[in-house]
Amino acid sequence: MQDLLPSEPPAPPPDSEPLVPKHVPRFRRSTGPRSPEGKANSSMNRLSHGCRSQQTILPDEDPVEFQATIDDWFEAYGPQDPVAARLVEETALADWFLRRNRKRLDQTERRLPPDAWDWTEQDQKRYQNFLRYKTTAERSFLRAFKELEANVRRDAQDALTRQRALSQSARIFMRWIRRTEAIESEDMKIRQWVQVERKGGRTSTSCYPSNEQIQKRVASFPKPPYFLTRMLNFPLGVPPEYSWAFPDEVQQLAGCTAEQTMFYSDWLRAIVREAAHPGGHLGPTDWLFDD
Repeated sequence: MQDLLPSEPPAPPPDSEPLVPKHVPRFRRSTGPRSPEGKANSSMNRLSHGCRSQQTILPDEDPVEFQATIDDWFEAYGPQDPVAARLVEETALADWFLRRNRKRLDQTERRLPPDAWDWTEQDQKRYQNFLRYKTTAERSFLRAFKELEANVRRDAQDALTRQRALSQSARIFMRWIRRTEAIESEDMKIRQWVQVERKGGRTSTSCYPSNEQIQKRVASFPKPPYFLTRMLNFPLGVPPEYSWAFPDEVQQLAGCTAEQTMFYSDWLRAIVREAAHPGGHLGPTDWLFDD
């Protein structure tokens, strides 16, 4: 006996529409709101508590408080480069989001029955959800803070290493100066006395002999000297123009002296650099090590 097979349905006419049941809707992919107002409204969808929102300021939050939070973090760390500024900003935002989630958790707990034994299963679930939101925000904040602190420690270590390197170089240089002084004739030694005083709110700097007199004297030498020593005298304390010398509180108010020794060739470069600044004051010599 031959099996009966279902026959093929007849093919539709070439020019006819595809046979689609009328009750089957034709779906299109939704592209979401297009207008600025629609996008703004859509961004607030499902924003019942905002714990998972990355929106910076929610409708119930104070923009002044947000700005104060950002300003406080920047004031505390004072970033000096774009990388540090980005880390401070990320930490400040993470702190802001953590505050938001702490506030939501506190609000939730206040609305629950005072006695935890009276909490329903729904109460327990609601509290655990907000606790989880707060814990996630706390981890994000701690992660951002650790990155910020690591960057600060690296900068501090680099600055300390530079300071130690310059100090060690200065000590070695001074030993060489003493050995050279022992064999160099007195006529070849160049010293300059510098008087720095602050009177009537103004700071004056006077050099004896002057830079021009030193250059004229050196022109008569058979060869240029190795180095030049400046003796800085602050009879009334170290004024703000010489803060680069890092005086302590006593030295800022009481008289003191300082010594600045450099190669004669570096001194020639230094006086050109100092002449470009108003006031006629001397400056630090750290920049010589950067050239």
